[in-house]
Amino acid sequence: MLHLAQAAPSAPAQAQRSTAAAKPGTGSQQPTPAARTAPPAKGAKVEAAAAAKTNARVAAASQAQFPEDAGWMEPGDNADGSQQQQQQQQLQLPAGMSIPGAPPACTADVVRGMSWGVATAAYQIEGAYNVNKGPSIWDTFVDMPGKIKGGGTGKVAIEHYTRFPADYKLMQQMGVNVHRFSFSWPRIVAGGQGSAVNEAGIAFYHKLIDEMVANGITPVATMYHWDLPQVLQDRYGGWLNEQVVKDFAFYADTLFARFGSKIKYWVTINEPASICDHGYKNGIYAPGVKADRSSLYKCGHNVLLAHAAAVKVYRDKYRSQGAKIGFSTNLVWAEPLTDKPEDKQAAQNKLDREFGWIVDPLFTGRYPASMRGALGDELPKFTEEQKALLKGSIDFIGINIYTARWVWHNSDKPFGWRESSRKDGVPIGDQGGATWLYNAPFAMGNVLRYVGEKYNKAETWITEFGTGITGENTWTGSQVLNDSYRTNFYSGYINSACKSINTYKLNVPMIFAWSLWDNFEWAEGYEVRYGMVHVDFASQERKIKQSGYWWSKHFFTQGKKLAR
Repeated sequence: MLHLAQAAPSAPAQAQRSTAAAKPGTGSQQPTPAARTAPPAKGAKVEAAAAAKTNARVAAASQAQFPEDAGWMEPGDNADGSQQQQQQQQLQLPAGMSIPGAPPACTADVVRGMSWGVATAAYQIEGAYNVNKGPSIWDTFVDMPGKIKGGGTGKVAIEHYTRFPADYKLMQQMGVNVHRFSFSWPRIVAGGQGSAVNEAGIAFYHKLIDEMVANGITPVATMYHWDLPQVLQDRYGGWLNEQVVKDFAFYADTLFARFGSKIKYWVTINEPASICDHGYKNGIYAPGVKADRSSLYKCGHNVLLAHAAAVKVYRDKYRSQGAKIGFSTNLVWAEPLTDKPEDKQAAQNKLDREFGWIVDPLFTGRYPASMRGALGDELPKFTEEQKALLKGSIDFIGINIYTARWVWHNSDKPFGWRESSRKDGVPIGDQGGATWLYNAPFAMGNVLRYVGEKYNKAETWITEFGTGITGENTWTGSQVLNDSYRTNFYSGYINSACKSINTYKLNVPMIFAWSLWDNFEWAEGYEVRYGMVHVDFASQERKIKQSGYWWSKHFFTQGKKLAR
């Protein structure tokens, strides 16, 4: 998901720094860390205890790097059996909880014509970091002092690696029928070309996918959600070296060969701007590289070429599998501060830099003209062969949209804009659980309209949107389930989407919420929660929040079921 770092400047008249999008990360602004619910002083002890329990559940990881038995839990294998019994009961609304109505613009025809799902990422939920898996750059990064708020890590996370059967049973009871999950690259292949395929990791994901399908859930698979094998970072600098293109193609080939019969929807890479801005420029995400601006664009260039290489592998060797392949990127919507032409152009420049930078080459084979003009030779060039591979390399665009900023012209900035979360001292929306995240529902409808107009109504998915809530990680008792702010956030954004889809006849077949569960939120650790299901990080107990019941009633159970 997206994470921006510092609080946005308060007034356009003041000298302000540009706040680029980061998601749970993009942008030039640093993300505001989100961390675990356990108090920081106790976090290490809680995590250590949970890790011990996880290691007891999985098969003798210390005996071999990739033992044959992955040690997952079969249905009913919960430590005390209570959660499994609870999930076998009919889904019931907790006493005293009420569910708001559906967004008014979302007519029954619109809702039933779309699929409504949830999104997650491997490192944020799986845990079992050293079981049947090689090390990733995030395994290394979280051990660096001061990098993660509260000192949390994804080593245990929410133990989805061992708990997935019960997790999918709960999803089935909620009516979820589409799950965008991610493979962990180092759980499939510990390195690059020539590395041995990890058969235990392959077996784990087959069981996970089969469990999804058995519960009526269609898998949408993301190949890369930020967990690069550490060995590739050590060997040649990861995404800053063009060798990663060949290694990613090898990894993608492995996924197509081993899982292509079960996966009919692929996302190659999630949020290149977050990978590159935060991982290889300002160093606040793994692998923690701090470098000049040229590294940012070199990284983005290689990400695009890796995507194109993976799609070429698919179309050359596996086209008969009949899957769709897309790409997921994020942006902070740019709303012009005024109707002046220069402010409108400034907003367009921001969209070019943070969205067109990644998406334009997938349609035209070229970076946006405004970027080429501003950066000159600093922006890498595509060869004619690369342009041909990039152009038309997606079947759909995936968009992660969380918030918006006011944007105005400023000729002193390299791309000619400044931005702020405030206009005349008034926030662009209510602030969510992170300093960068404001509730700006118009952003969802506007970005869908923009993409439809610019890219000729190309098939567009919302692959992530959601919010944290200020102070949620301090809630106790029944309060932890009453996330009405999140429900209202979702309602406003979905209503905005439905308005644009209805008005402009857009091709938007899928919308995914971030996220199903509370989980590890990158640099924010566990201090911000985005889940519609509450997770007690000490006991790992799951309980559906109001927002989860709301989604279940109005969308999961009403939306279009996908053919698998």
